[in-house]
Amino acid sequence: MIQSPPFPLEKIWIRERGRIDPDKIAVVDGSENVTFQKLFEHAACRADQLKTLGILRGDVIAAFLPNTLFAVEIFHAVHLCGATLLPLNLRLTASEISFQVKETRAKILIAGEKKFISLAREVSGNSEFATRLVIDSE
Repeated sequence: MIQSPPFPLEKIWIRERGRIDPDKIAVVDGSENVTFQKLFEHAACRADQLKTLGILRGDVIAAFLPNTLFAVEIFHAVHLCGATLLPLNLRLTASEISFQVKETRAKILIAGEKKFISLAREVSGNSEFATRLVIDSE
């Protein structure tokens, strides 16, 4: 049987989950365990960073994200900003990724790991819409 969540879906899920189960483990990344409250706090901090970069509700954020805590934080931060996340597929060529970034008019391009920097620079250089390149914690 499918149960309804204990809060309306139009509320921010991660904020509500942090309120309902603040000490419950949300993410395990290697040896690091992050609670729902800490995840919300980290996502809110990342959202503030994105807003400082000029991200507004409705903007598109393109990203090369590895399977890490950083990616989970960015996913929720983008939602907190009211923006849309465009996850980029590393199996595509730089020109194919540039096309996606240009078509969506992404405002920034996030490279979640240093190994993505050269590809991200090539993509952002080919697109008139990816105005900034953000690398991991920068």
